[in-house]
Amino acid sequence: MLAFLAVVWWLDRYDREPIWLVGIVFLWGAIFAAGGSYFTNSVGHIILNMALANSMNAEWISIMFVAPLVEEPLKGLILVGLAFTRWFDNTTDGFVYGAAVGLGFAMSENILYFTRAAEASVSVWFTTVLVRTATSGLMHALASSIIGAALGWGKTRTLDIRLVALLMGSVIAISIHMVWNGLIVIGQASGTPIFWLDVLIFIVEFLLIFGTFMLCLHGEHRMIRRELMIEAQGGVLPPQHVAILSSVSKRSRIGWCPPGVDQQVYIDLATRLAFRRMQCRGRGARQERYLKEARTLRHQLRALLGTKPKTVRRESL
Repeated sequence: MLAFLAVVWWLDRYDREPIWLVGIVFLWGAIFAAGGSYFTNSVGHIILNMALANSMNAEWISIMFVAPLVEEPLKGLILVGLAFTRWFDNTTDGFVYGAAVGLGFAMSENILYFTRAAEASVSVWFTTVLVRTATSGLMHALASSIIGAALGWGKTRTLDIRLVALLMGSVIAISIHMVWNGLIVIGQASGTPIFWLDVLIFIVEFLLIFGTFMLCLHGEHRMIRRELMIEAQGGVLPPQHVAILSSVSKRSRIGWCPPGVDQQVYIDLATRLAFRRMQCRGRGARQERYLKEARTLRHQLRALLGTKPKTVRRESL
């Protein structure tokens, strides 16, 4: 799970999230979300067992319906809290934090299943480790990343739109979780091996996660290009640099940066300015602070590049 998390964090190429905060989110999933889910699921199973007087049916209902309805909201709690902070900017940030809490949850859940499998045989343990590491870990990462991405998408929108986005993201996440658990129950009930089904699920989950993340990165690319083009029109940076700074591949090349300018500092300042401009378009008490930071970053860019405003005017952002 830590390896998966490292890959997700590394792929966030434009504005990587603080590693310490990603770690906190991961631990929330591993400790609080997993611990709360274990307790709540256990209580729910006991209640169902008493109501149905059939332990097998109670277990299957608990796995298919109770677990997704309990686990996804508990994982999503920290994402809702983070959505009000300055570190949570857009859909990509939400995806990264969502994947982190999901992978943390999967780590603790997998430890429980690995321990139980070790009591059976070495082959059962080995198969459990392979299947759950690939499929279950990615399922939890995918489900919670959908919630995070939905919150990130609604970050700068009105409260009603943000609530609808959260609701829709939660419904999708719970549905993904229910389908996954339902396939497990079908396999157990029918007594048929589902190894190839697990392989198919792994491929589908990987493609969904990769596709969603690429969409998030494309959204960041468009946002950075849009915001920096406005700055270029104001004379803060050369217009020909906008396409370079908004591209992950082009910005890392050598030779485009003006002589005497630290390329990495230039990239960092321009990227942060684009994000602060975007945050200034939102709502809330933090807008004045974002506006002040955007002005500071603009002045730093001008000092770095030696540029001046094209016209003497009051800057809106």
